[in-house]
Amino acid sequence: MSVSESEAVRLAGLLEDARKYRKSIDPFAASGHIESVQEGYALQDAWVSQRLRDGDRIAGYKVAFSNPRVREQLGVEEPVAGVLLSSCGRAAKNGSPVAVPIGGLLKPMAEGELLFRMKAPLMGPNATRQQALEATDSIAIALEIPDSRSGSWTLAAADVSADNACAGLFAYGAFSAERLAVDLTAVRIRVTCNGEVVSEGTTADVMGHPSESVAFVANQIARTGQRLEPGQVVLTGSVGLAFDVRTGDTVIVEEDGAPRLTVELCESAAG
Repeated sequence: MSVSESEAVRLAGLLEDARKYRKSIDPFAASGHIESVQEGYALQDAWVSQRLRDGDRIAGYKVAFSNPRVREQLGVEEPVAGVLLSSCGRAAKNGSPVAVPIGGLLKPMAEGELLFRMKAPLMGPNATRQQALEATDSIAIALEIPDSRSGSWTLAAADVSADNACAGLFAYGAFSAERLAVDLTAVRIRVTCNGEVVSEGTTADVMGHPSESVAFVANQIARTGQRLEPGQVVLTGSVGLAFDVRTGDTVIVEEDGAPRLTVELCESAAG
């Protein structure tokens, strides 16, 4: 089975309608429209192209399910790459809390992660962890808020790739080149929601080393002749387990020896 270009565009339109009008759709794999992760990527490409035509731009990429604990938690078989659009990111300024409007999401969850920023191009399909690390400029602590356009987290990997790796929104703190000097397999991240610890772990759970996620992205996007570019960012994947969030929650992401990131989840953007 393969998905034709016209069918990919049609299904991508359903994903966009689900996002825009906050109306869930049936997962495409379960309904027989796609069978493989690669077919899902064809839908993802069509959907992202539509978003770019509408005026958005690519800020970077993400890896969903890079942590085996999260794969087990949500029953997804393998990691999947997706695109981060510029409209979806929120930067904390001077350590102040950052407001993230989640009222437009269907089924938001949250994950504490590291966000890598590139200083040099990285091209697949044979990029390595070491090459990814050498191409990295700096790292920030981040909170990703993935979403599922099916309104459910019972998904096959093919559905995840079609749904742009369930990309939703993300917030991040200050970038630091000094983080590159630490053991990136031993960074501990703890996340609290409304004062309660909801997720914690070490970056060794992210593909063994979070730079592996950066290389994974470069190798995946090479299928369409793309590469990671200087200034682009990569969300490397959840360090601990994912957790449900709702409007009104305050989420704090803490990394040993670094300033915390405080995210206030609101209904809509101010103004």
